[in-house]
Amino acid sequence: MRFNFFKNFSDYEVHDRDYWRARLIFQALLLIVVTFGILFCVNWFLLDNKTVAFIDLIGVIIPAVLYVWFRKSGNVRLCTWALSIFVTLLLSAYLIVSQGLHYSMLWATTLPPLTFFLLGRRGGTIFSVYIFCLTGYLGWHQYAQQAVHIFSYKSLMNIAEIAVVHILIFRLYERTRESANRQIQIQQNRLSLLALTDQLTGLYNRSKFESAFEDMMKLHRHEVCALVILDIDHFKTVNDKYGHNVGDKVLKGFGDMILADIRHSDVLARWGGEEFVALLPFTSIDSAYVLVERWRKKIACEPIEGVAITISAGVTACYKEETLTATIERADAALYLAKEKGRNKVEIAV
Repeated sequence: MRFNFFKNFSDYEVHDRDYWRARLIFQALLLIVVTFGILFCVNWFLLDNKTVAFIDLIGVIIPAVLYVWFRKSGNVRLCTWALSIFVTLLLSAYLIVSQGLHYSMLWATTLPPLTFFLLGRRGGTIFSVYIFCLTGYLGWHQYAQQAVHIFSYKSLMNIAEIAVVHILIFRLYERTRESANRQIQIQQNRLSLLALTDQLTGLYNRSKFESAFEDMMKLHRHEVCALVILDIDHFKTVNDKYGHNVGDKVLKGFGDMILADIRHSDVLARWGGEEFVALLPFTSIDSAYVLVERWRKKIACEPIEGVAITISAGVTACYKEETLTATIERADAALYLAKEKGRNKVEIAV
C-alpha cells in the first residue's frame, strides 16, 4: 500500500486557510527532518562537531514526533505554535552554541517566512523580533570583543545550507500559494457560473439572457435576428400528477433537448417557471419558425422522463434600437395566441 506523506483532514475544505497551513506543516516537518538529518551527518562525520551534531539530532527526532502526532490529531492551531516554538528554540540553541560565528547568524533569516505563514502577522512578528534581537546581541558581543571573522570551511557550509533551506522554504510557500490561488479561481469561476445560470436546468438565467441580448444587438444590429418564447403546456398538471421531482426532471430534459439542437451562437435561457427563451442571431423570422416547429414536433413525439408533453411558442423578429422588454412582449403575445388556438402550436408575432 502506498504511503501518503500529506494527510487530508475532513474538517478542512480546500478553500479553508487551515487546509493550506496543514499542508505546509507536513512539508515543513518533513523538510526539517531531512535538513537536520543531513546537517547531523555533516557535523558529525565531516566537521567533527559533536555539540552541533547533537542539536541537529534533536532537530530530527522532535519534528518526527510532531509529524506522527499531527497525522493523528490534525490540530492545526496547536501544531503551528509547537512547530514555530521548536524551530525558534532550535535556532537559538545553535546560534548560542556557535556564538554567531562562521556566518551562523544567517540561519535567523529562515525563521520569519516560516512563522509568518504559520502564525500570521502577529505571531510571525513576535518570533522574528525575538530571533533578530538574539542575533543583534550576538553581533554586539562579537563587536565588543573585536572578533576577527575568517571565512572558513564552516562558513561556506553555513551559507550553502542556508541558501538551500531558503530555496526549499520559498518553493513550498510558492507552491502552496499557487495551489490556493488556483482553488480560489476555481471557486470564483463556479460562483460566476452560478450567478449566470439557472441551477435546475444549467441553462442561462434571465439576467444573463438580458446581457446577451444587449450584446447581440450592439454587435449585430444590422443583421436579422429572431427571439422565441417556449412554454410547456399544462405543466402544472405534470407536477400535480407526477410530483415536483419528476417535473424538475422534465424541465431539465426539455432544456437539454433544445440545447442539443441549437448553434453555438444561439442563446437559450430559462425565463421562469416552465417558460424558456431563445435568441437566434442571423436567423430570419421564417427560418426561426421552421426551427421551432421542428422542436414542437420532436417534443410531441418523444416523452421526457416518461412524461408526454407538448409546447407552445411565440416567434418574433428583433429590431435595432428596440428594448428587450418590447421584444419579449411581442413574442409573448404570439405565445398567448398559440395557447388560445389550443396549444401545441407555434405562432409568429405580427
